[in-house]
Amino acid sequence: YGDNDNMSIGVSDGKLNFLYNPKGAGSSTSINAYIPSGTMWNNYSVSADVFMDPGKSSLGRTRMSSLLARRNGRNWYEFRVNYNADGYLIGYLYRFDNGTANLLYNFTSGMLSDCLPEGKTLGTGETYNMKITVFNNIIECYFENKLLVYYVDDSDNVLLSGTAGIRNINNTA
Repeated sequence: YGDNDNMSIGVSDGKLNFLYNPKGAGSSTSINAYIPSGTMWNNYSVSADVFMDPGKSSLGRTRMSSLLARRNGRNWYEFRVNYNADGYLIGYLYRFDNGTANLLYNFTSGMLSDCLPEGKTLGTGETYNMKITVFNNIIECYFENKLLVYYVDDSDNVLLSGTAGIRNINNTA
């Protein structure tokens, strides 16, 4: 679903496309696609190729693409890559507890750059592969098929089941 008319979802060439249509400066625009609650999954991976749209850099808003794992209502894990208004591509691993984001890990531009194949650069106008794998209380995040973090959630709020999804803000993916 999308939260306003600046975003839409479409399918072409067998791919799910999130389309962003910038309307000028103002509030952020997000769109989310996820498997509704029902059958809960335990151990699985979610992956997607995301394109960091160069077309809206003049608006000065952060662009973001995220993968969601173990989503159950207002609780989920989220592997997020942001292209911020300062021109840096950075990443995060969050656990959302009742809709509140809790930062578990921060990925610097240098960490993301280290994952790139030769000749590829960080920035807009590029497509990147992202993947999150959940197994018991272990969360692994991959960027361009290289492991960024092996995180063990030993908190009281560890999520052990839920569905999957993708989240996109101010970006075409």
